[in-house]
Amino acid sequence: VLLGDRVYNTTGFDHPGGNYILDQIKGREIGRFFYGAYGIEAMNNLAQHNHSSFARFQLEEYFIGEVGELDNEVLVPIVPNGKTLSKQEEWTLFSKTQISRNISRYEFLSSSFKVSLRTRGVEWFGKHFTISSSETKTSKRQYTVINCMSTTAIELRGRYTKCFDAIMEGQSPLAELVNITEKMKEPAKTLTLIIKTYEIPNAFSYFLRGALAAKFQKFSIEGPIGEGFGLQKEFDGTHYIFCAGTGILPFLDWLNFLLERQIHSIVKARHGEDAARKFDLREQNPSEIFGKNFRVVLIGSFGSIDEIVGADIIESLSIYSEKYNSNIFKALIRTKDGKTLKGLPPLPKGRFDDAFIQANVERDANGFFICGSPPFNFDILNSLKRIGIDQEKIHMV
Repeated sequence: VLLGDRVYNTTGFDHPGGNYILDQIKGREIGRFFYGAYGIEAMNNLAQHNHSSFARFQLEEYFIGEVGELDNEVLVPIVPNGKTLSKQEEWTLFSKTQISRNISRYEFLSSSFKVSLRTRGVEWFGKHFTISSSETKTSKRQYTVINCMSTTAIELRGRYTKCFDAIMEGQSPLAELVNITEKMKEPAKTLTLIIKTYEIPNAFSYFLRGALAAKFQKFSIEGPIGEGFGLQKEFDGTHYIFCAGTGILPFLDWLNFLLERQIHSIVKARHGEDAARKFDLREQNPSEIFGKNFRVVLIGSFGSIDEIVGADIIESLSIYSEKYNSNIFKALIRTKDGKTLKGLPPLPKGRFDDAFIQANVERDANGFFICGSPPFNFDILNSLKRIGIDQEKIHMV
């Protein structure tokens, strides 16, 4: 198992709660379970449990190594006065912006790091940060890396898609594209985390919501850590994402990259290599990342369309897929009120049950990623198993 970036071989370890627990977490990053934020999906009757420092001490006996560093880091060191930086540094809560009724964007400042807007590659998708504060007894909490949802990234994405629309209408947006590319090269000053507030007094998100007003602004943040999605540039074929609510968050940087890849590929096909190169914001030739038949199908459940974080990414992918016959993306979104996003077909109310999975999932797809509440994850996992999906292809995020 992994806890952060640390790898443990638990062979021979007897879990006090029963070794069937180890069977459910084998090969996974266990921070959400270890720190008591989340219950194990396949064990609905097992309560969340915040493990003690003694449990951490016991676990360290089985330590065997760490996950390797990535070539392209999300954080850009400032390195004041030659200081040696660690992955865990103090950050100051700078601002909070409400996105929906119970979801907010929090931005943090550091004297040691800035945040890259143009991290290359795909290996970092799905990694996360851990955050803690000495002002609360609540244990560490994990929140996903989500660079595409900073205020700067959102603004630049809007300008980028307008440039794409312009070139497809016969206009020349070269000067604007050059400006966007230069802006992308400038690291952002703040780290963005998007967090849902739970109305539970001991919840970390509940504490965080009032932190600015209470002047509790210093937080210890570590990351990016974890195994991520395990994506490789050579991957091909169809990949399914099943998500509910804020379970969409870990996938947004991946979907944002798909949008850039889609635009780059369409421009390359319609206007040639030179024009496409101008749409390559990260200078990594996105059309060559993943195979020619790589495709993502997003199946999501939300309370309302207002609660869909990253809706602009999903809408753009869907509209361009339909308009330009691009097969890179498909979305099936279900909301409680029956409304949906632009470019998507409305779905009838109800659950993603066995009949829905049977009708909308290709059995020979290459990967299945699931992220939602424990009951949602449990239901999707078992539906996939019942239609014969190999367990090795299923990734609980």
